[in-house]
Amino acid sequence: DENTPSAVGTAIDWQNLSVGQNHTCGIRTDGSLYCWGYNRSGQLGNGTIRVDEKKTLVPSTARSDWKEMTVAHLHTCGITLDGALYCWGGNDHGQLGDGTTTIRDNPVRVGNTSDWNMIAARYHHTCGIKGTGDLYCWGLNADGQLGDGTTIDKYSPTRIGMDNDWQLVSTGSTSTCGIRAGGKMYCWNKFSLTPKVIGIDSDWLSIDVGYSHACAVKTDGSLYCMGANHLGQLGDGTIQDKTEFVHIISGSDWQTISVGGEHTCGIRAGGELYCWGSNLSYQLGNGMIQNEITPIRISGANDWQVVAAGSFMTCGVRAEGKLYCWGDGYPTPTRRNAESAWSVVDVEETHRCAIKTSGSLYCAGYNNVGQLGIGNDTLAPEKVLNP
Repeated sequence: DENTPSAVGTAIDWQNLSVGQNHTCGIRTDGSLYCWGYNRSGQLGNGTIRVDEKKTLVPSTARSDWKEMTVAHLHTCGITLDGALYCWGGNDHGQLGDGTTTIRDNPVRVGNTSDWNMIAARYHHTCGIKGTGDLYCWGLNADGQLGDGTTIDKYSPTRIGMDNDWQLVSTGSTSTCGIRAGGKMYCWNKFSLTPKVIGIDSDWLSIDVGYSHACAVKTDGSLYCMGANHLGQLGDGTIQDKTEFVHIISGSDWQTISVGGEHTCGIRAGGELYCWGSNLSYQLGNGMIQNEITPIRISGANDWQVVAAGSFMTCGVRAEGKLYCWGDGYPTPTRRNAESAWSVVDVEETHRCAIKTSGSLYCAGYNNVGQLGIGNDTLAPEKVLNP
């Protein structure tokens, strides 16, 4: 376990990263995509499914025109500059969208169009939005998370409804939500097998869907949450699950929200940080180990700018780019590196990674399958192969 962030290579041009359960991917400014960590399903896209040997870079076989990517539990997807979509890794439910359930250790093209704008994947299904505004989903559908009116897995992209003005989509484990032009929000799951409009308002701004709950913020700063609530992760003062979004009355000036495994954190307009839900690993950061069913303020600081909630840990960035993490045995926000100028951070079950404004990338946490990318006799960052 590496508690202090370690530099991932020597490059200083990282611009984007996505942290999965046991693997990580990042894009550099030249458009090259690197992945490292657990690879038993081929989710690194390097042409192998091994995790017990150290790899070296093979620049001549890797493309450099990636603009966006997303890392799920056992698969990865990315969009190139020309709008082509590729996925690779685990495919037991068809989540790669290539029409099969075959594991792919190289990127495979999803369809033959080049107009994908957005891709989202967190667990075992994938959704994407095309330049036309059409929404497509595929993969696991046991709980209706694809939104096509069935509970049958889909092995290739399936258009969801006939609307062509989707702007945002967020995928969880058993639910999916999206926002259309005009600010209307829709969600779908076992309670509604097709997109169901949430309320009558048209002012939804953002949505984050986690393993079993979701939270959304409106343009007026009000916060709403829905889903599992046995540990208070909705923040509504109860432990009853909610099948509809409920208003979280603590404040009306929320700016950003991050949904973790079974806890939630958010930043309000004044820079105050609040967390609630499960706290068995100190992931709320209030120094206690008891769950909280309403938002509680974390530290007395009012300069929080970024927050990322994982399964058992949370990290945040304060003014001047100072990085703090808590949980997994650390009861309160602890500065993990004396340096400042941190800008991007992502946290998952076993590790966390962050990018500095200089473009350098650091990771910390467990490294049993090379998920930190620091090359400790495990996988170092490796370019994803050409499709």
